[in-house]
Parts: sequence; C-alpha cells; structure tokens
Amino acid sequence: MFKKTKSGSQNNKHNQSNNKTVSAVKPEQSTRKSSSKRRSRRNNRSKKTSDWYCPPKNFCHGRFTFAEPLGKGGFAYVFAGWDNLQNEHIAIKIENNQRKNASRSIKKEYRFSVKLNASNCPVPKPTWCGRCEDRRAMVMQRLGDSLSDYFKLCGKRFSIQTTLSLAIELLKILETIHNCGILHRDIKLQNFLVGYEDPTRFYICDFGLSDYYINPTDQTHILETKGHSRYGTVRYASLNNHKGVEQSRRDDLESLGFVLLYAARGNLPWQTIRDEDRRQKWSKVFEMKSGTKLTDLCERLPKVFVTYMEEVRKLEFKQRPDYDHLRKMFKDEYDRQNFKRKTKYDWETAIE
Repeated sequence: MFKKTKSGSQNNKHNQSNNKTVSAVKPEQSTRKSSSKRRSRRNNRSKKTSDWYCPPKNFCHGRFTFAEPLGKGGFAYVFAGWDNLQNEHIAIKIENNQRKNASRSIKKEYRFSVKLNASNCPVPKPTWCGRCEDRRAMVMQRLGDSLSDYFKLCGKRFSIQTTLSLAIELLKILETIHNCGILHRDIKLQNFLVGYEDPTRFYICDFGLSDYYINPTDQTHILETKGHSRYGTVRYASLNNHKGVEQSRRDDLESLGFVLLYAARGNLPWQTIRDEDRRQKWSKVFEMKSGTKLTDLCERLPKVFVTYMEEVRKLEFKQRPDYDHLRKMFKDEYDRQNFKRKTKYDWETAIE
C-alpha cells in the first residue's frame, strides 16, 4: 500500500537485523544464557520472514505482476506491483488464509472501496478483486507511506504544528466517509496514507472492519444496541466500543482523538499493557483508559485536545457531528500558536 523510500522495505529491515553482530560476554554462564537468547531471537526473526506469503510472478492472466512486500496486517499481506495493462504502479492485498474470514474481509473491503471511490472519497482507487491461486486478492492504486512510517521517521512524536494540521485534514476525510453512510471502525496512523508523490495529500485505507451505520436498503440509521464484540485497535478504541455498545460516527471521532494524542505525546499510558488473552487486555486497557482524566492525558498540550474529546464524547448515538466546528477549533488553535515554520508537516523537513 505504501512505498518505501529511505527506510527501505520490510525485508531490508529483516536483513539488517539478522546482520547485526553480537558482542562477546565473558562469564561462561552468561555466555550460554545470552547465546540461548540470541538463538531464540534469530528463530523468531526467521519465523516472521517465513510467515510471508510467496506469490507467483503474475496473476489474472498476466495482467498484474508482484513486486516487493510492503506490509502485513492481521488478515492480509500487501505487496507492491505493476499493472501490465494500464502501465502503472499498484498495491496488491492478498488474504492470509491462516486467519478466519480473511477472504470475506477483503471482498467486503473491495465493495466499500468501490462505493467510497465513486463518491470521490480520498481512498485508494480499487482496480480488481478476484482469486490469486487459492487466495482472495484485491488490486488498488499505489499510494505513499503511512502516517505511522512518518511518525517513526520523526522520532515517534509529531510536533504540535503537525498534529493540529493533521487533525484538520483527517476530520475532513472522516466526514467524507461518514457522508457515505459508512464507519471506518479502525482509526490509527497505519490506516492513513500520503500520496505516492505528494506527502502532504492524505488518504484513508483498510476497510476490512468497516460497516454501514446507515442501512443502504431503507436509508435509516442503525439502532443503538449493546453486547457487541469489540472492533478495531484497543489502543485507540472509544469507551463505548469497550463497553460493547454498537458503534456510530462518534466512535470514529473519539478514536481519532486518541490517535492525535498519541501522535502529539509519543505514547498513551495503556499501550504498555501486554496480555495474551484478548478479553483481559481489552478489560485492563478500558480500566486504565476510563480512569485517566482528560486533563492529565492532555497535560502540556493545547486545551483544544481536551475540548475535542469532551465534545465527541457528549455526542448522542445518532447525532451528526459538527465537523466544521471541530475543524475550526483546531484551525483557531493553529492560528493562535503563530508557528514560524512554513511547512506544516515535520516530515517535509525530514525527507529534504
């Protein structure tokens, strides 16, 4: 989905880590322990590499050609590629058949992408969906790096100038998605991409967990019900999502708030919670998340972040958010800050 520039591809990262030398340890017992740990780390790395799907050279009667791997998610692998018919770069998403419902997730994502692209939403343009060998594959427009890549490039923290600028742009994107009657339900830095040649133009991707909040049959809003499974990324999940309440537009906006706080702070308090059991992890994160005051979470940040979180949490289930007002809040704060740097985004300087 995204091109690798200075950071290189995932395979390069694996190769670099495997090439690292290990310093000698003098005590014999420590040497044995450290050697065992090194072997374990090497085995883990080789397992991660071997987990990748090995694609054929071409598929769809030779129309599409696979290139280097770009990323791997819970349900799919993403490769760079080439469309031999249109003579253009593409991204290829192919199911991880070790995961339940992976094929259905890609098929569903393709349908949402077609609908959103037809409504001029900033999403990767879908090209084709079908079978590649025994797996479901989706071909789409090739875009640039994700905001997560730039986050790492910039030392795992964005400046206030960049975060405020992103808030304005990402709210625009969510409004266009919501206007189509669709919820994203997995808002995170990894799911926002920049243009292939323009790192200041933004797109949203990965609709595998998305769903309608407006029934496409009768155009009615879904009902507020409880007892639902938790969807999305636990780190950024809304409080109502944690409680098992059906999601609506307010939940995408609250998740965006957590993403912006993560970007500006460089961390969130509950990201250190590690638990093999998914239910226990969600429960522990909810306990910490609901017990953390917004003023503490937004300490040393402009007050607009607290105001934003308070306002989106007050929204009723069916209520349409005032996107213009929310964007204006961040725009006013941006103007108040009177930034001296001409470029809005940290990476514009970092990649010069």
